Amino acid sequence: MTGRLDRRVILACALACAALWGCESDPARTELVVIVDSDVPELDHVEIHVDVQGQSVVRETVDLRASPLPITFGVISTSGRDRLVRVEAIGLDGGSPRVHAVRRTRFVPGESRVLVVVLEAACADRAPCDGNLTCRAGECTDDFVDPSELPRYDGELPDSGITRVDGSVLDAGPPDAGCMDDAGVVGRPEGCVLDRWPARPVCRGDTGDDGVVRYVALLDPLMDQGSDAWRMLGHDLDGLCTDPLMNDTAECRTTTGPVLDGLGGIDNATSRVLAGTRILWPTWLAEAQAFARERMREGDVVPVMRIRGWSGEPDDARVEVWVAGSVDVLHEDTPAPDGGVLEDDPSRPDPAWDGTDRAYVADGYFSVGDIGMPLIGDDDAYVAGGTLVARIPDRAPFDVAARSTGGVARMVLTDARFVGAIAADGTRFDRAMVIGRWGRNDLLGYLEDVGICPSDPDFAPLRVSIEQALDLRSDPSSTGPDLACDAISIALPFEATVPVQFGGLVRGEFSPTGCP
Repeated sequence: MTGRLDRRVILACALACAALWGCESDPARTELVVIVDSDVPELDHVEIHVDVQGQSVVRETVDLRASPLPITFGVISTSGRDRLVRVEAIGLDGGSPRVHAVRRTRFVPGESRVLVVVLEAACADRAPCDGNLTCRAGECTDDFVDPSELPRYDGELPDSGITRVDGSVLDAGPPDAGCMDDAGVVGRPEGCVLDRWPARPVCRGDTGDDGVVRYVALLDPLMDQGSDAWRMLGHDLDGLCTDPLMNDTAECRTTTGPVLDGLGGIDNATSRVLAGTRILWPTWLAEAQAFARERMREGDVVPVMRIRGWSGEPDDARVEVWVAGSVDVLHEDTPAPDGGVLEDDPSRPDPAWDGTDRAYVADGYFSVGDIGMPLIGDDDAYVAGGTLVARIPDRAPFDVAARSTGGVARMVLTDARFVGAIAADGTRFDRAMVIGRWGRNDLLGYLEDVGICPSDPDFAPLRVSIEQALDLRSDPSSTGPDLACDAISIALPFEATVPVQFGGLVRGEFSPTGCP
C-alpha cells in the first residue's frame, strides 16, 4: 500500500501535469483522486458519501481526531467509462452537521484527475442547497465540475483507508487481475457486511456471444415469506445496515423510527408487512400465492425473460435482457394461434414445463408492438460469477397473476433489478428474484389490483402498517434525514424457472382492475 499522501504533494504533481499538459496516463487507468478538506476549525468528524451512476459505493465517517484533514482516497472506474461520480462531504461538530458540500463530475477515460471538495467556513451553519446545487463562498451554485477542468494526476493512487464489503482494506492503487465493481472503492458500515448483488466484471470486458438466444419462464412467486424468512431474502439496496437502536443508519425519515433490515442489510420490508396481514386476513396471503402459482402454471401472466449476447461463461460484462408477460404458454402439441390471437380452449393441455412449450407474450409490453423496443429491457445487463444482474427500468409494468377483475396485479418499482443465479446447464436459474423500491402510492394501487379496497374495514390498519414500514426513498439519489421515506423495499423470489420456446407476440395488454 502506498499510504496516505500529503495533499500538497498530490496537488503539486497534479498541477504540474496540468500546466505542462504533457503527462501521459496509463490508458488502463481511469481514476479520480478525491481530496476532502475544510477551513472550519471545530469539526471532529467528516461523513463521506460517494455514488457512481446513482449507486452508493462509499458511506464512511472519518474521525478527524485520529485522521486529520485532508482526507485523500482514490476511486477507480475499471471499465474505463465516463461514469457520473457524486461526492458528498458533511462536516460534524459534536455529532451535529455544521457544513455540507457536494461535487459531481465524471471519470475521464484513460486518465487520472483530481477532485477537491472543500467544506467552507462561509457555508457553515446553513441548510444544504436543494437539487443539484452546493454551497460555495456562501452561495448556492451548480455542484457539477467539468471533468476537463480537473487537474491531471500521474502518481500512484493513495491508500483510501476505507474497507471493502468483505472487510479487507482497499489499496486504491491500480487494479489487479481480479474483477472489481465499476467504482473500485466500496464502503462498509462498521460491524456489517452488506449483502449486495455481484459487481459487473468490467475488468474482463464483454467476453462475446455464444449465439444462443435463451427464453426462461419465471414461475411460482414466493409472496408468502413467513414471519421471519424475509430477513434472508433479497439484497441491500441503500448501502446501510439499518438498526432501530442506532442513529444515522437510515437513508430517510421514518414515521416510528428506523425500520429493521434483514441479515447483511437486506432491504425487504414489504414481506414483513405482508406477513402481518395474517392478523387481518388469516388466509389471504397464502391463497393469493396459491392462485397466482396455479394460473401461471396454466400459462397465464408468466414473466418470460429473453437473454441474448451471453458468452455462456461465468463472467460477461454485457448481455441483453428483456422481460414480458405471457398471454399463454402452449404445450408443444397445441397448434399455433391463428392471426396472432389466442383462443380460450379449456380442452387443450396445460404446458408441460419441460423446455418444449411455446410462450406467446403480450405485444403491450413493447412500444408499438416492436420486439426490439421492450418496456422492461436492459441492454447493459451482465453476468458475474454465474449470476445475471439486469436493471428493470423505473416504473416499468411488472405484472403478476391475481384473483381480481383484471386478472393481474401490477408491481411498479424504482431502482429495481432482476438477480438470478444461472443453473449449470445455462438454460434456467437456480435462484431468481426481483428486488427494488416500491413507492407508497404504487403499493396502495397494487392492493386495489388484488381486491383489497379502501372500503374494506381492514384497509385502514393495513395502510397504517405500510406507512410505518416505509424504509427508503423512491429516488435513491434524493435522500437525507430531513426527507420522509416514501417507498418500501421488496424482494420477490421465483421458486421455479423453466426454459421455453418463443412463440412470438400476440395481441394483448393487461389492465389491472380490482376495486370498484
